[in-house]
Amino acid sequence: MKLFNLSKEQTGGLYFSLLISLYCVVLFIGQSIIMACVTENTFGFYALSYALPLIALSLCVILHGKKNAPVFSKPIINKNLRITIPISLILAFGMFFGLGFVNGLVVNAFESLGLKVNSTNLIINGTLEYLFYILVVAILPALLEELFFRKLLIDNFLSLGKPLAIILSAFLFAIYHASVSQLIYQFIYGLLLGLLYVKSKSELPSIFAHFINNFAVLSFTYFNVNINLSSPLLISLGLVALVGGVVWLLLIDRKGEKLEPTGKKSQAVLYSGFGIFICLTLMIASLFM
Repeated sequence: MKLFNLSKEQTGGLYFSLLISLYCVVLFIGQSIIMACVTENTFGFYALSYALPLIALSLCVILHGKKNAPVFSKPIINKNLRITIPISLILAFGMFFGLGFVNGLVVNAFESLGLKVNSTNLIINGTLEYLFYILVVAILPALLEELFFRKLLIDNFLSLGKPLAIILSAFLFAIYHASVSQLIYQFIYGLLLGLLYVKSKSELPSIFAHFINNFAVLSFTYFNVNINLSSPLLISLGLVALVGGVVWLLLIDRKGEKLEPTGKKSQAVLYSGFGIFICLTLMIASLFM
């Protein structure tokens, strides 16, 4: 079914703008709670900060389920999972160690121009906080973001052709986080997660890869594991894993269904416009705050 009788590419764009609109509303309400209740409580501040986008994501996938096939439907289990689940682990390793240095390069580039790039330094005090953050930073974002950006958006953007659907979804995924330092990393990861979703024909591999990445960051922080992501050896190993995983993934189902683009990319971008504008405005503003 089509949302409000719009084409699928328009529907996908509208959902992204809806997500950002909901997030702004939730953020406005949540900010009041944060300022009133948890000003001196670092854990409370971060807990609410990470929970707010999850609320907006949940509302979007629920609203989608009212008009279309539910996003929370039973995940597809197929023969490709035997290959793509291991590949998702290889890609997660490759991204973290092969391209983990990219965020630092972006920060240094902007700071050399006299601009300050804000970054979040998560502080975890105790096992209970660690377990809570695993839920709200690793498990729920991996589930909800993959259901939204891969299953919901890519499915709606498929009328643009698989390559463009993956690229557009990855771009929206990257700017959704409104983080200048992570923009390039998130975009590349979004491309890989989209490719995983399309090749596996299931959301499970991308959810797994997404979870591994977030869980690794949390665990290294909690256990005070210091890794030099600029190490040539780690970068080399990571890039080998990354390239190998992508090549392996591309070899899967090469004779699969070919989709001829029938939709208009301008419509997808136009209907995503409000969300794109808000996200880019937030990122630009953060450079001068």
